[in-house]
Amino acid sequence: MKGKLIRIAVAVNNAAEAYNDFNELFGVQCYGPYDDEHVQLQVCLPRSGGMEFTSPMSPDDPIGFSKYLEEKGEGFKGLVFQVDDLDEALAELKEKGIEPLIVFNHGPMREAIIPAQPKTHNLEVALNEVPSEDPVGIYCARDMGYDPFAE
Repeated sequence: MKGKLIRIAVAVNNAAEAYNDFNELFGVQCYGPYDDEHVQLQVCLPRSGGMEFTSPMSPDDPIGFSKYLEEKGEGFKGLVFQVDDLDEALAELKEKGIEPLIVFNHGPMREAIIPAQPKTHNLEVALNEVPSEDPVGIYCARDMGYDPFAE
């Protein structure tokens, strides 16, 4: 499997507040925040700067952001790689003893979340399969109501 790093995930208590702080301090630009009902998270997706700010919408979100924040506090949570074929990537990882926690779609984009574990050096890893080059997560944003042509 060959993946391309497209963004980093930062777990925060309030996605909108974290985005505003990084925008003010460093000029980071994001889409959102959006409520991602698939995984019960509020997300600000990177427009520039490569950072995704994510906060839980419920105390039992399926990816475990709530638990992560409770145990470790805010900070770097994981990496997001773009892959050409998600099924092929997951099959290769399965052969290496790694299973996804959850697989879901955002419109034509497919995503798998690999939980943090020793083989990933305790980093969560997301794999994204998108129909075209999409480093800013535009498919997620569209799926959650953002219209890129409305601006």
